[in-house]
Amino acid sequence: GVLNNTPRGRSYATEVGPKLEGACVARLAKLVREADARIVVSSSWRASLELKMELWSALATAGLSGDCFVGQTPCISFNERGAEILEWLAACSGEQQGPPERWVVLDDMDLSSCCGLAGNFVWVDDEFGLSDANVESALA
Repeated sequence: GVLNNTPRGRSYATEVGPKLEGACVARLAKLVREADARIVVSSSWRASLELKMELWSALATAGLSGDCFVGQTPCISFNERGAEILEWLAACSGEQQGPPERWVVLDDMDLSSCCGLAGNFVWVDDEFGLSDANVESALA
């Protein structure tokens, strides 16, 4: 995941469940602060109120305010993450403030073939979670 890691050959399905990694959460908090960014959740965690609350709590503990979350992508299909993100961005176009001028997608799914995300996608290796190099790429 982006905020957790999955050693090669292991699956959440055989474990208790995903656990947020403090170092990855701290890196995301750093990115949000340095970029004055907001978070739109596209993770499968968005389908669970309990997991979203865990995420919010971890980010609050890392020093982010509650208003750093501005939404979540619609749930279309697990394999359609890119389409879900593009749909969220399109919905923003109709709002008064419009879509964000700058945005980045951090994901452990390889969304590089989704043409609408070109130049705005940073792939995160799920074996390690969000790295310093990922944060630097997102800030570039």
